[in-house]
Amino acid sequence: MELSKTFIAVGGLIVASLVWGNNLYFHYSMESGYRDSLKAIPSTKMNKTFHDNLVGQVERKMGYPEIFFNIGLDHLNDDFFPKTLHDELEKMLCDFTQLPLGLNIENKRVMKSRLTVIEKDKVTVHLNVYNQYKEVLFKETKVLKGCSEFQALKKKYQ
Repeated sequence: MELSKTFIAVGGLIVASLVWGNNLYFHYSMESGYRDSLKAIPSTKMNKTFHDNLVGQVERKMGYPEIFFNIGLDHLNDDFFPKTLHDELEKMLCDFTQLPLGLNIENKRVMKSRLTVIEKDKVTVHLNVYNQYKEVLFKETKVLKGCSEFQALKKKYQ
């Protein structure tokens, strides 16, 4: 009788450790895969229309965990920087729909892994805006884990 209780207890520990280890491996592999996919995102150039029909040349450079956005506004020929554009760019720093992070996943475990990577690796967005003379009009850096949008996602997927 005593031997069967010991056998059941040891069997239970083995099953529990297998479940725990499988869960740990799943999170590790999801984080590793997501990190690798972020490192593989190519740098791009594109035109974007901002508020007040202001067209800018946007260049995205990836240097994981750093994301750089350089925006050239050739129509601005002095250091005047519209307040509305300033507000739009500040919002863009934390707007995950603007960033190539793929944070529209419904799977809770996958999302939790992605949010963990962003937090652990301190993914940072740098935004520089230049006028036609290549003078800096606006410069901002934001660590994504400090964004209210990130905190809301983290709370949602806890």
